[in-house]
Amino acid sequence: MLKLGGSVTYTGRNAEDIKRFINSVREMQHPDNKGDKRNIADLEVMYNNIFEQIKVHENSISDAKQFEKDSNSRKKLLSKLQELVSDNTEFDYLISPMQKLIEDIDSTIFFSNYIITDNTVKELRKQLEQIKIEIRRNDSKFKCYTVEQKVKSIALIEDYLSVVITNNEEDLNNLRRRIKEIKEEIKVLQNSDDMKKINEMSRFVTDLYCAAKDISTVVSDDIHQTGFEIKYLKKGNILQPMVLSDDTENINSNKKVNFYIGSMARHTLIQLCGYLSFMNLMLSNGKYPLVPILVIDHISKPFDEKNSKAIGLVLDEAYKLIGKENMQTFIFDDEDNEKLNINPDHVEDLVTDEKTGFNPFYFPTNTGD
Repeated sequence: MLKLGGSVTYTGRNAEDIKRFINSVREMQHPDNKGDKRNIADLEVMYNNIFEQIKVHENSISDAKQFEKDSNSRKKLLSKLQELVSDNTEFDYLISPMQKLIEDIDSTIFFSNYIITDNTVKELRKQLEQIKIEIRRNDSKFKCYTVEQKVKSIALIEDYLSVVITNNEEDLNNLRRRIKEIKEEIKVLQNSDDMKKINEMSRFVTDLYCAAKDISTVVSDDIHQTGFEIKYLKKGNILQPMVLSDDTENINSNKKVNFYIGSMARHTLIQLCGYLSFMNLMLSNGKYPLVPILVIDHISKPFDEKNSKAIGLVLDEAYKLIGKENMQTFIFDDEDNEKLNINPDHVEDLVTDEKTGFNPFYFPTNTGD
């Protein structure tokens, strides 16, 4: 169309306008284009101005996002520090200032969201693209095209116009609306918590952990804490031991507080219970394709000789609840299965005179002389 000196752009629905323009060219008629008469110099100035505006906005967005990231990190550190000192009355004088700092950071993060003007950048980019098109159109006005080139252009345009194009704009709009609705539903589901399943998972983890109370001093000490339970927290995907608050001012208080444990053996045993609980959750749902195999590597490392037997008790309890036919467990460990109180269906020594332990299914061939 530019070679023919036209300013009409094909939109898929204005074929008749294109045909009328081509007929006017054939008849040597050149209708005046009632359009913007801006020259290339003006357009280039506009292009450069918009390009500079985009750079300024993008720099502002980058700075605001970095500021928000730093503020979130500060908030996490302050919240963690507040949790650590909240149980100690000696640090009460720190609680109020830290709470005020967290509130200030929240308001700062909220304000920074207004600085991020992504929509402005998108609109400026659209304007930039339109100016590019207009510059190309203006550039073609100062080029001379031969009659042969114009004839070829007309033939090509008519060939394209002969193709039947179905307008599915209504169907596309319906699909866009449906996509938007699905995204909103997904967002609601992501932000919602199935408290029934979360509580069931918490109970399952606690039951598995308590199964080792008769043989493990680690577990025995924990369950003697008033109201001890292991709570699954969806936010952060955390297994958090909790106990009842020893608030002397309110005897009837049922408030649960975090119970911090430093033993690596405790952490490892709780983690094992968490994996088994998650496996039980996936199997009970029955919605997802799942190969029910749990592979454990050197789990005995943080345990002493007596507490290591808790591993076997936890696994036995899991198999009672899940069903031995529903799950397989492979354990690689330096300790014998008797020390871990495990009675497996099969035991394989991976380190022998002929095997290094690297590949349990490799046996060297003895050729002999």
